[in-house]
Amino acid sequence: MQKQHACHNCLSLDHIVKQCKSSHSCKRCGRHHHTLLHREGSSESTINSRDNDSSATACNHPVRSTSHAMPDTTKSTLLMTCQVIAEVNGRQQRARALVDTGSTISLVTSRLANSLRARKNAETTTITGIESTQAPTSHHSTDIILRSAVNGQVIVHAAVLSTITTDLPTQHLPAVRKLPFLKELDLADPQFDRPGRIDLFLGIDVYNAIILTGTLTSPDRSL
Repeated sequence: MQKQHACHNCLSLDHIVKQCKSSHSCKRCGRHHHTLLHREGSSESTINSRDNDSSATACNHPVRSTSHAMPDTTKSTLLMTCQVIAEVNGRQQRARALVDTGSTISLVTSRLANSLRARKNAETTTITGIESTQAPTSHHSTDIILRSAVNGQVIVHAAVLSTITTDLPTQHLPAVRKLPFLKELDLADPQFDRPGRIDLFLGIDVYNAIILTGTLTSPDRSL
């Protein structure tokens, strides 16, 4: 975030946190930073580096150095998910994706890539987090077409990992579904309140292509 000169509070690239006019703060500690950047231990990481295409390497295939914010799976926090139809060369499969603006890249599980028989390109991606915390390294990447269950599509270039995270949310949250303001909405993930496997991790590289304009929040602004 610091290298990209982005605001730690609203994640905007137009200003820094000292210039942020947003009244929002972290929903976990109340401090002046985005909830996705909240840190309560080594299980959470956030963006602190950027793509490093000029790194010296002896490898004969591309190397990327990037970072992403992994969810804290020890809490029943409701994160942004969506259901998509993943496609490669006409082969399709429904999958669930976690959307995270704290990541500079997108990820796909090897399970989904293999199921779609996607072509894997040799590309090493080193993933780091807070204080250069080392996450699993991806040695392949692939391109997948993602189609919304409602409308639109986007081509995603994703690094391949064996797993991305645990099932999300970590437990069933039936009370959230009963909120009145959700009843008339066409949800991107109709099963958002039920634990489910995450096979895709969509970062800021595709965020603007998949999020519609306008934001709807609950009356207490907790969602």
